Amino acid sequence: MWLLAVANTWGAEPVGFWYGDDLAAISKLYASSSEQLQAGYGEREQFLERSAAAIREYRVALDLLGDRAPAAERARLEALEEAHARNYSAMQAFAETLVADYDEAFTAAVEGAAAARGTVVQCQGRIAVASSGPRIPGAQQKTMPNPECKGEDLNAALAASVDADPMANQRIGAIVGRAWPAPGPLPVAPQAMVGTGERWIRVADLFKAGARSALTAIDRADDDARDEVEAAMESARSQAEVDRLVPKVKEIEATTAAARAALAGPVLAVAEARMAKWKGEPATAWCANPAALGGCKGTDGGTELLSKILADKKVAASLP
Repeated sequence: MWLLAVANTWGAEPVGFWYGDDLAAISKLYASSSEQLQAGYGEREQFLERSAAAIREYRVALDLLGDRAPAAERARLEALEEAHARNYSAMQAFAETLVADYDEAFTAAVEGAAAARGTVVQCQGRIAVASSGPRIPGAQQKTMPNPECKGEDLNAALAASVDADPMANQRIGAIVGRAWPAPGPLPVAPQAMVGTGERWIRVADLFKAGARSALTAIDRADDDARDEVEAAMESARSQAEVDRLVPKVKEIEATTAAARAALAGPVLAVAEARMAKWKGEPATAWCANPAALGGCKGTDGGTELLSKILADKKVAASLP
């Protein structure tokens, strides 16, 4: 009987067509479930972005300190980067499985509804109209009905069927309702000041305020170098090829660290000498640890102290 049913469909014109993007734009179930998926992903993504920004700020500060940076803080930075990488990998693996299962469940529901109507094919209902003239930026591209699509446009009808299907709602609801893995929190702990003092200045803030262009140039060179390596990793055909690129990443890190240290070294030396001559004021040290990761022990000198340092003529002259 099944073979006969299949044979009877050979050469038959389809009764209609549907297209994933068009149907999804109509389906209420798709809208609500995909919104729930995006909310879950967005919350974790924001956490990871904040973590990455804090870790990056930490690396920049330690690079600026150069030889002044304590080995213990360098080790702490590496541990934080490894913890962040584990959190990112766990979230990505969960998200990929979740999205794959979601797509499979929604597609199965649509295909089931389509099968009940006979021969239904997937076809994009409207396609772009070819234009010989220049494309005007911001102008909406003209479209036309796709002549390849045969039969009735069933997007709305199939979307309604899926939305009303209790089994589809239950299955998709169970998928989007899965508990996301909780990211391991990064350890937040105040670190010792770098140098001798009763108060501190955040070293990254000094150079963001006084040498932003120079810092940005170093960052840009670092990004360009990493882009090349990442492109090579994406095109790698084996794990061995990827492994051979790892030393290149370390080389980029070392080059960037040396550039930051070269920028900061003369400025820090002048600043330390000038602060040592301030009468009636407590000694001042540096802080590398970002506020998001606990800051430093002791007293934050704040914006007033930072402004005073930057206003010093000799410090200003040492800045690029």
